[in-house]
Amino acid sequence: MKKPSKTEKEQKSPSKDEQITELTDQLKRLQAEFINYRTRVEQEKLEINKRAKSDLMQQLLPVLDHFELAMKNRFSPEDFAKGVELIQQQLTMILEKEGLQHIDCINKPFNQDLHDAITSKISNNLKPDTVIEELQKGYLFKDIVLRHAKVAVTKKPENGQNKNSSDNTTQNNA
Repeated sequence: MKKPSKTEKEQKSPSKDEQITELTDQLKRLQAEFINYRTRVEQEKLEINKRAKSDLMQQLLPVLDHFELAMKNRFSPEDFAKGVELIQQQLTMILEKEGLQHIDCINKPFNQDLHDAITSKISNNLKPDTVIEELQKGYLFKDIVLRHAKVAVTKKPENGQNKNSSDNTTQNNA
């Protein structure tokens, strides 16, 4: 068998310029594919988000209908109040079904991750830094704090303060 000559080897293998051109073309194709992939994923995310919002809007339409009905009955205070109460219950049910949770805080230890202390009250009956009053509800959405509960917390009585008040609490601003 005859060994291939050097010129035959050169003819069979591509030159360095051809290799560079081929690799550059491959890189350009991969970059274009990645850009297309990224665009497609972004469009899919937008579509999923749009569908989720659409589902929520569809669930809220009956609430809107009930508000309109309540407004028709606004001249009958009893019917209006009952209607608004039912709307609140319906809206709460929809939001809870979607993952909204009220932060339960009364008689719980103060937690800065969940609560925002607005004021403090002196208490002889409860441990210091116990939530004694909820001033505004706080909410979680699937373990994400949407709004901290605004609360009043207990504090120890200072020396010389009345320890025998009628309700055993005295309000002080925090």
